[in-house]
Amino acid sequence: MALNPMEQFAIKPLVEGPLFQIAGHDIYFTNQSLLMVNDSWSKWVWSFAVNDDGSLTNGQAYHRLETPEESALSGADGMTTDTEGHLYVATDIGVQICDQPGRVVAILSKPHLGSLSNVVFGGPGLSTLYATAGDRVYKREINRKGVTAWGAVKPPMPRL
Repeated sequence: MALNPMEQFAIKPLVEGPLFQIAGHDIYFTNQSLLMVNDSWSKWVWSFAVNDDGSLTNGQAYHRLETPEESALSGADGMTTDTEGHLYVATDIGVQICDQPGRVVAILSKPHLGSLSNVVFGGPGLSTLYATAGDRVYKREINRKGVTAWGAVKPPMPRL
């Protein structure tokens, strides 16, 4: 049964900005307008508008992830984004790349039999995609530039 992402958050306003507490972890954010939340027990990544006071509104299942035919569970875990607004999600079948309208446009195969746990951009120019699986870290050069978690991004208008 999929969980309601709204029930998984506790938000406290702070002087520095809102603070999310997710599964006991504190996550700060500033100057962000959207929050993406994956649900590893379903096929969906949810999108929420973050208001100036830190409250969340307009939550909707937005990015539909691919899953194996015999399962409705994506196993979604870590996520990152690039300067073009693509969302990269570590899942049970690989790194799924979603465009702004919510479609999966590519899947990078898993380099490891186990599940992927995280994905992040790094290296010179943030053009190397790193993925973790178990006790290993894998990297792949791509033709996109990532963004840092603390950097605000204004992606271009979506192209259909």
